Amino acid sequence: MIKYTLDVRQYHDKVNGNTYFAARADDLYGNTVLYLPFQYGYGSHAEHVAAKELGCDLQDLRAFYSEHSQASVKSWGHEIKGPYRVIFNRKGQTVQTMPEVYKLMDTAREHDIKVKDASGVVFIQRKGVQS
Repeated sequence: MIKYTLDVRQYHDKVNGNTYFAARADDLYGNTVLYLPFQYGYGSHAEHVAAKELGCDLQDLRAFYSEHSQASVKSWGHEIKGPYRVIFNRKGQTVQTMPEVYKLMDTAREHDIKVKDASGVVFIQRKGVQS
């Protein structure tokens, strides 16, 4: 019987030929119960790691795989928590809430923007519009 869904995001490093993943496991009520950080692994390795961490059998998991960029995979494997660091025009500003992040992003529309969470992982990256 399925107890958890596992959303696995993979990144394939074409230069070195390595595959990496990060994953989130949700219970049947949609609550995220496990974050697996960015790590090396291919095939069903993410399922084996999740089953071990959750203390369940592989039959208790339903995994969904998708390919993403390296930045997307790195940010997927952990819970995003503030404070947030919004960096644009080579300067950064720290804010406490996501509405403040979006407000700064709107005011800095023409700039390249990165937003980092408390752990330093970039979870939003946008290239600015050239005038």
